[in-house]
Amino acid sequence: MNIKNVIIFGAAGQQGRPQVREALRQGYRIRAVSRRLDAFNDPEYKDVQTLSADYDVPASLEAALEGMDAVLVQLPSGGNLEHTLGQCANLSSAIKKSTVRLIVYNTSNWGPDTPCGVPIYDYVLKFEETFRATGVPLVIFRPGIFMDNLATPFMKPMFVNEGVYRYPHTLDAAYDWICHEDLAKFMIAALQRPDLAGRKIHLGGRERLTTAQVIAILSEAIGRPIRYEYITSRKLGEDLYDLTVAGQGTGGVLAGVTRDEYAADLEAFYDFVDHSPLKPFQADMKKVLALIPIQMTDMRTWAGRQDWSRT
Repeated sequence: MNIKNVIIFGAAGQQGRPQVREALRQGYRIRAVSRRLDAFNDPEYKDVQTLSADYDVPASLEAALEGMDAVLVQLPSGGNLEHTLGQCANLSSAIKKSTVRLIVYNTSNWGPDTPCGVPIYDYVLKFEETFRATGVPLVIFRPGIFMDNLATPFMKPMFVNEGVYRYPHTLDAAYDWICHEDLAKFMIAALQRPDLAGRKIHLGGRERLTTAQVIAILSEAIGRPIRYEYITSRKLGEDLYDLTVAGQGTGGVLAGVTRDEYAADLEAFYDFVDHSPLKPFQADMKKVLALIPIQMTDMRTWAGRQDWSRT
C-alpha cells in the first residue's frame, strides 16, 4: 500500500501531536486538522499543512480530505456521546467520497467486541462500526490507560503542589500504562501494513504497574514524596466536570450533559475496569509486539521527560 499523503484529525490534541511528529519523522506528507492551528507554530511543524474543519460541517470535512491517501483519527472524547456519533457519521460519509484508502482509528479507550452496558465503552463500538461501514480498510487501536493522563492540568497540580495521588485506583490495582508517543508509533506503523486491516488491537504499555509502583516512580521523578488518597469514581467525575466547565463552560463536548450524568458514566466506567474479566487496562503486549515490533517506553523514562515544575 503506497501511502504518502496522511491527514490527521484531532491533530492538535495531546494524542494527535505525537502522531504528527512521528509521521513527519518517517517522511509522510502531513495535513493536520484542528480548530487550534496555533498549536503548530513551532518550527518543528514547518512542513505540516494545517487547516480547520468542523465535524458538524460535512463540507469542511470533504474539503479537508481532498487528495489524501490515509486518515488518522481520534474523535472528541467525553461529553455528549450521541453528538460525537453524529460527528463520526459525518466524517465517515466524507471519507466514502474521498480518495482515502486506509483509516487508522485511535479509539482513545479500550472497546468491547459486543455491547457491555457501559456507555463510554459501548460508544467506542458504535464509532468503530460507523467507520467500518465506509468500506475503506480500517485498522483500530484500542489503548487502555495513558501515562500522559498523569501530566494533565487535572492531575499534575495534585502531585507537584499537594504531594498527593488522589484517584479511584486501589494501591494494588495493576495496569498497563502506555504513553502517547508509543501509540503514535503503532499508528504510523499501520500505514504500511495492509495486513492489519480489519484488526482491533488492544494496546497497553511495556510493563504492568500497580498504583503503589506508579506513585513511587512519580515521587522519584518529581523529587518529593507523594502520598496516596483514594476517592470514588463518582467524585472524580464531578471534579472533572467542574474543571471542564470552568475552562470552557457547558458547551463543546459537555453540551447537553449534566454533572450527574457525566459522573454516573465515569462511575460505570471505573466499576467495569475494576470488576470485568475483560480487563480493559491490561493488554497482551507480547502478542502485539510480535505483530507490530516497536521500541516502547517504560514509565520511569516517560516520567523523567516531563516538566514537573510547580503550577
